[in-house]
Amino acid sequence: MAYTTIDDPSKFFNQVLYTGNLLAHPIAGLNHQPDLLWFKNRSTTNNFEVRDSSRGAGKGGLRLDDDIAEGDDSTRITSFDSDGFTLSTDPGANGNTNSMLAWSWKANGGTTATISGGPNAVVQKEDTAKFAIGTYTGTGSQTGVEHGLGVKPDFIVIKNRSQADSWFVWIRKAVNNNQALEFGTNAALATSNGYMGNEEPGVTDPGIGLGTGHDTNADGENYVFYTWAAVQGYSKFGQYYGNGNAEGPFVYCGFKPKWVMVKKTSATHSWYTQYQGQADGPRNPVKFSLTLDNPQVDISENSMDFLSNGFKLRTSGNGHNTDDATYAYAAFAESPFVTANGVPGVAG
Repeated sequence: MAYTTIDDPSKFFNQVLYTGNLLAHPIAGLNHQPDLLWFKNRSTTNNFEVRDSSRGAGKGGLRLDDDIAEGDDSTRITSFDSDGFTLSTDPGANGNTNSMLAWSWKANGGTTATISGGPNAVVQKEDTAKFAIGTYTGTGSQTGVEHGLGVKPDFIVIKNRSQADSWFVWIRKAVNNNQALEFGTNAALATSNGYMGNEEPGVTDPGIGLGTGHDTNADGENYVFYTWAAVQGYSKFGQYYGNGNAEGPFVYCGFKPKWVMVKKTSATHSWYTQYQGQADGPRNPVKFSLTLDNPQVDISENSMDFLSNGFKLRTSGNGHNTDDATYAYAAFAESPFVTANGVPGVAG
């Protein structure tokens, strides 16, 4: 049985759905001060935006469904607050009567420290939930950047802030050390030693290997990374194999998921993020999905069940469960299967 140090995952990861009104106002109820936000207008084809407290609420431009560079933009999120964030009047995050969504992760409240290494990294981290945000300047030479987690990372995302370069995404057990996935595209795995120099991410020296590629380490250009290590009962990252059947594979997580991201790695197909909508309630199959390679509106589909100890595929669709295909996944918890005191967390 799973054992966890996190009985209440909402202290470190949460989602909020709200209706926009074009009036500047706070959004509360996250149960933590957000340090990383992914947010999207579910009703229109607005981009899937990324904000974090290391770069500052006014640093916009980074979009999961695009490769554009960072820009100065305080017109959507104006502050990170103790229990949420404050919206401006911009319709991208606050469209009138539009259904809006934000996913939030907690790091260290924007308080950073410099960790020396190849390029020095300015890092904030959350030790319990094993999550770090870091910024660094590329060197153009094979090296490594430190993350400060104290364990090997399992999920790494890097973005060039200075140029319109692809997102770099690496998930342990699903992506080799000379490979990468990319947000903003439906492409299968790409292979190049330029990403991480064919180095396995480690605890330190290097924490995250950097090759000489533009996506991760161009000389003089600025980067941001987000990285997580799996925490039993709270987060899980890896790979599963499709069986091409409506009774798809079950993926054990050790918790009831609140959010699951899936990407086919053996061929081209979209990124899917499955989540439970508030209006939908705690029902299966999980109905709602957004893609990370297309700014389209929310997709209503019944592709998986969220169970007390993992998720089960309920489709033979190409994006989730083709026979013999490989899929990378990342999952965060709504509640652990078993609490720190050995008590069952939720019913299935």
